[in-house]
Amino acid sequence: MRIRQTISKVDGGKRRVDVVKTYLFSKSDLTFYIETFELLKLNNYIEAGTFQDVHWYLPCDQKLRNYRVSFDIEIYGELNTVLKGYVAIRRLAGLTPASCYNHILRLKTLIIYSEGLENVEKIESFFAKSAPEKAWEYARILRNFLEFYPHNKANQIEQICGNIPRAKHNSRDLPHFIDVLKFNEVIEEFFETEPQEVILPYYPILIWWRLTNIIPMRPVDFFELSYNCLELKGNGTYWINFKRSKNLSYSPNTISRPEAIQIDKDMYLLIMQFKNILNELSIDTQYLIPYSFLNMFNKVDHSQQRKIQSSRIGDPQFERLLQKFYKNILMPRYGHIDKITAGDTRHFAIINLFLQGFNALTIARMAGHEKLESQSSYYNHAVHYAQSYVYHLAQGIFEKNISAKFSEGLFGVRREAIDRGRIYSTEEVKSFKNIDYGYCSDISENFPSNCIEDCRSCDFYIFKPSINEYNKGIKWLEDYSQKLDLETKKTIKFMQHLSEEMLYDISTLSYQPSYQQKLSSNAANLFSLIDQRAIVEAKLLEEKANEK
Repeated sequence: MRIRQTISKVDGGKRRVDVVKTYLFSKSDLTFYIETFELLKLNNYIEAGTFQDVHWYLPCDQKLRNYRVSFDIEIYGELNTVLKGYVAIRRLAGLTPASCYNHILRLKTLIIYSEGLENVEKIESFFAKSAPEKAWEYARILRNFLEFYPHNKANQIEQICGNIPRAKHNSRDLPHFIDVLKFNEVIEEFFETEPQEVILPYYPILIWWRLTNIIPMRPVDFFELSYNCLELKGNGTYWINFKRSKNLSYSPNTISRPEAIQIDKDMYLLIMQFKNILNELSIDTQYLIPYSFLNMFNKVDHSQQRKIQSSRIGDPQFERLLQKFYKNILMPRYGHIDKITAGDTRHFAIINLFLQGFNALTIARMAGHEKLESQSSYYNHAVHYAQSYVYHLAQGIFEKNISAKFSEGLFGVRREAIDRGRIYSTEEVKSFKNIDYGYCSDISENFPSNCIEDCRSCDFYIFKPSINEYNKGIKWLEDYSQKLDLETKKTIKFMQHLSEEMLYDISTLSYQPSYQQKLSSNAANLFSLIDQRAIVEAKLLEEKANEK
């Protein structure tokens, strides 16, 4: 089994130098695996008494829990020992506690099912009965294990595993974006209108929502934000510093990732306000979101003690806070809304950066991706998100009360409410200019020099066809909406092409200015198309309401 291990760090600690070693289990090397266990134990990577213990505990600082790995298949004595050596080597190489835990669970399942990997037909049967994704995962782990352990049936098993087709991974499922926009509305309304004593327990949610929708941070990066994460530089700019949970780059061809990103003044003041709250509550903490703050507003179940003592929160604590927000605040106001998790906002932020015209290298650095190819799955969500925003924007126009945030990002600064859904009486339109299927309410002297390309997406256009032209007029609006939708999809596809074909120099973190200019121009056009189609869809919504 070939394992990459770090031997030193260079470039100010931003990159690592790795070597690849090959490990092959042998009984004669048992002392080496025991010594590796002791080294991991000394450095708190494993908690157990001795190598011979049935249960090892793998502490995970990111998840704030211990993973219990059980070596309880003594009936297959040598295999049970081999599994211990496998975990020791994989943990030494940096495999996460969660992955080690999952590997052992799957390997034990296969070992027991196949009578110690001796019954090859049963292994083949197991894969045949499993779903494609499950079969591929188990086969991949088993092949890794057999690279470490020279089992007498290894060649036959390897051939079976090699015949398992690679599972096709679809794009990650995200919440319906209409629900995401509703969630954003609830957040903004709640923290703007409710008294301090009501919003106080949920303050971490507000910081998480606003910060991680702009900066694509992993949940653990957010949880580990230092109390002193903010920086006001001499030139008046605001910055936030944070640690990356992923490993350092190990190759000159991988992308270095900044650990300080500029933020706006509002985000800076929001975090400062929360720090003042912590001070008023006499909470002394090294983390921005301390566990003790959440604990002040929740009943502590002493029967469920934390398995790892930490002064910061982790996934379980934040998810419970989100559940409480859904139950007490969101559901009573909006009913059922797709659940948003702590990790979803990272994906929203990446999609948002793409739609705003940021190139792949810039997005990769902000998101902590080592490879530009890591973004490919996000492009599939971009069209859906743009379409969802159109309909949400159209509904807001129709209801005469909208917060048009898209040009500031998916969840940016609120603009003034606009009124494009007014219903005019027959008497009122008599003074307006008669145009296709309606009227133009522009009574200024600039008409028609200030006209846009098509009346259907103009603020001044009033859709009011005669009775005998009504159906044609509706079709006329629908056709234009479909045309704008097609142009939106083409624009997003072209932006993807520009981002992928742009020449990048990773060593200097530079990119083609001409392509970036095209990318920015198309992003601006995209927002224009979204606004235009929203106006048309609002007119269609109005007519549907009138029909009722």
